[in-house]
Amino acid sequence: MMDLKNFSLPELKKLSVAVQKELDRRTLQSKKALIKQVQQMAAEHGLDADELLADAGLSGREGSSVKSGAGKAAPGRKKKVPAVKKEKLPPVYWNPVNAQEGWSGHGRRPSWVITYLENGGELESLKKRP
Repeated sequence: MMDLKNFSLPELKKLSVAVQKELDRRTLQSKKALIKQVQQMAAEHGLDADELLADAGLSGREGSSVKSGAGKAAPGRKKKVPAVKKEKLPPVYWNPVNAQEGWSGHGRRPSWVITYLENGGELESLKKRP
């Protein structure tokens, strides 16, 4: 390993640029080899790699296309992946004052549940719809 203490600042910056270029080149080379391997494996099973990724929900995201290298993130930065929308759970507990309000029991407790419990009520008694 080389001793970096003997390098000047401009030499270190030049070395840094050269190292980053080599890292990018090798990363791209590795990705291409892996893509080729995935395409071959898919073909062996009679599948198309692009369709396989689409079925897995991986296509359509930035830079996820097997054939394209577009959408590359800046070095050292991760791409943002959109959050998966969760289906709203049905209510399990019901507000005794307003039958329109319900709570699934997951996540933050609504204020009416907190108030009910603070006044000595039992959570189990809220399971009955008023």
